[in-house]
Amino acid sequence: MRDYHRYMASNASHQHEQYTNRYTHGHEQAVLANHAQRRAADCAAYLLPHLRPGMSVLDVGFGPGSITLDLAEVVAPGRVVGIENTEAPRRAAQDNATARGDHRTEFVRADVMAMPFEDNSFDVVHAHQVLQHLADPVGALRDMARVCKPGGLIAVRDADYAAMSWYPELPKLETWRTLYRDIAHANHAEPDAGRHLRRWFREAGLTSLTVTTSNFSYSSVQQCSGWGESQARRVGGAAFRSQAARLGFSDDDVMAIVDAWRSWGSDPDAFFLVPNTEVLAHVAKERTEVSQEESSSTAEELAGPSASEPSGVPKPKPTTLESTPDTTPESLPLSPASEQLHRIAMQLTAISETGLWYGKDQFDIERFANVGELARELMEHLAAHPLAEYDRQVASVAGYTTPKVDVRGAVFNEKDEVLLVRETLDGGRWTLPGGWCDILESPRPATEREVLEEAGLKVKATHLAAVVDREKWPHYPPFDYHIYKMFYVCEPEGAVDLDYTSNETSEVGWFPVDDLPELSPSRVLPEQIRLAYNHWLNPGPAYSD
Repeated sequence: MRDYHRYMASNASHQHEQYTNRYTHGHEQAVLANHAQRRAADCAAYLLPHLRPGMSVLDVGFGPGSITLDLAEVVAPGRVVGIENTEAPRRAAQDNATARGDHRTEFVRADVMAMPFEDNSFDVVHAHQVLQHLADPVGALRDMARVCKPGGLIAVRDADYAAMSWYPELPKLETWRTLYRDIAHANHAEPDAGRHLRRWFREAGLTSLTVTTSNFSYSSVQQCSGWGESQARRVGGAAFRSQAARLGFSDDDVMAIVDAWRSWGSDPDAFFLVPNTEVLAHVAKERTEVSQEESSSTAEELAGPSASEPSGVPKPKPTTLESTPDTTPESLPLSPASEQLHRIAMQLTAISETGLWYGKDQFDIERFANVGELARELMEHLAAHPLAEYDRQVASVAGYTTPKVDVRGAVFNEKDEVLLVRETLDGGRWTLPGGWCDILESPRPATEREVLEEAGLKVKATHLAAVVDREKWPHYPPFDYHIYKMFYVCEPEGAVDLDYTSNETSEVGWFPVDDLPELSPSRVLPEQIRLAYNHWLNPGPAYSD
């Protein structure tokens, strides 16, 4: 290592030259495998409460795509695009998308310093652990702001290597930290990016900021063993070794660090802490004239309720429909034929919205959009509403807003097992079969339909076990609308086909109530399965919050 300090000194004069961004970790399999474990619930928790279905999202530096695909689930059917400047992670992300049944998220090869998007293209621009690798993070933030819509959000999270801590404090791990930080600086990057984020945002002209912190921590034996082995493979990989060699480190020097990582990972008292800084920047509105309705849309919806306003209280919006209390179109009676047409228009609207939400084929999406347009025209004809007013009242669910209804069917057997289905989305987690009630559909037949569609099993929903308020249970991620969840105990009317699959589920299985697999926290919780199980054992009045 005798040439190391001489090398760093000789390169000090070149630190501000134009430099092509270099990913210090490299994109070897050990790196991609570790990053594939990252999920939005852990890495973008600060952003998730601000996301809503239909938003467009750009994910800068998507890696193997695990976070990107999670974000796509939350904002579906909104457009989600990820960019990376090399091919290896793009292939990994495409494979992960296929495995999760996502055919809509776009993974594009592009550089954050020259993004191929028009101005004002996305509601949200997100970057996780990216700015620390860039020679010009301020310039990257400026271009992220360029492609973000006025009133939109830029969300960034980065670690701080100098602030990391661990136990046991092996000397060779301190050598690793010093070496990594010097490699990053030689790449004209900033490994301690977390502490610099506020300044970088301010220099990029972004001043409406919310700054928070959170941690990665490795504490269990399994976590530490996995992290130690992952780091050993990273350090021992060709990308890191070649960069270390340019700083005067021999292969023996590097392998001593590799051994230290494995030694740390096998220590029963091992612990590792990675502090992160998170910044949410609200992009300034660039409109000179904004209507009252526009001013209460994108930015305020993204930011959520203010401290002075209670959450969940709908804000009144101006109406363009001129009427008196006695002559509003809503108060005029419909003929029986018109009432039937009104019901048909409602059903067509529901079919359109459902198809746009779940559709994957572009031609099907266009057809569902046309169905929605026909429903709008029919409603306009029946109620004498202009189309814009129909959009406000029906499509945007303005006015007196009511909760959506989610139904779940619980089937148990004599072995005290519950029937679950594996979702093709949400990372293949398990859930009770179920979903939304359709328009003009009652909860009981809706539950029976959902079990048949998702589990391939014909059932009779015999008992209502519970009606719960989703907001009062620890479901994740949060939704921007209120949901009641109804759980029915169901009796099978045939045998379970464990080979059954559907467009929403990839597997069906029986599981002991006391030994459940990883559940989809957005759809069902262990406590709710237990609640339905107790009702199956001892039928009685339904539970309600």
